Amino acid sequence: MNTFFPTYLNKVHGLSMVQADFLSSIPNIAMLISCPLGGWIADKTGHRKRIFSICLGLLSLWWWAAFRTPVWALPVLMAAFGLIGGPIISTIVTVLPDVVKRPALIGFGMSLLMFWHHLGEFVGPLYFGALLDKTSSWTIAAIFMVPICVIGGVAGVMMKEEKIRGTLVNK
Repeated sequence: MNTFFPTYLNKVHGLSMVQADFLSSIPNIAMLISCPLGGWIADKTGHRKRIFSICLGLLSLWWWAAFRTPVWALPVLMAAFGLIGGPIISTIVTVLPDVVKRPALIGFGMSLLMFWHHLGEFVGPLYFGALLDKTSSWTIAAIFMVPICVIGGVAGVMMKEEKIRGTLVNK
């Protein structure tokens, strides 16, 4: 999102690049709160997959609204992106020890997690840019992002959840 949203704000809404970049930085500010809060809630409740799935569902709504929102509401929309996105990151990382069976492989598992995470950050803007080139519509290109979030949320729901020693653990 941060790759192309400033361009959208500049080209479509006529904001200066300074204003557009500031609005695009609001999610990062919100994530300073939502990442640790999401991790804390996941630890307290043991419901990592629910947090992950709900946040991805909400993120699909964000994509639906992102290029339809009037300029005056963009600060709220961008803060919402950060508040929704932060718990996704913290729950993905914290579920890793529950999935990797051997503690000796947690480092390797983390490297795979980071590889796929950063590959997604690389491919996502390319995918969105290609959609924008094909459709010539920011809104239509954003709508194509909705199913990706929904698929991720459904994948989270499909993770098995088992009780082990009185605590909920995602598998």
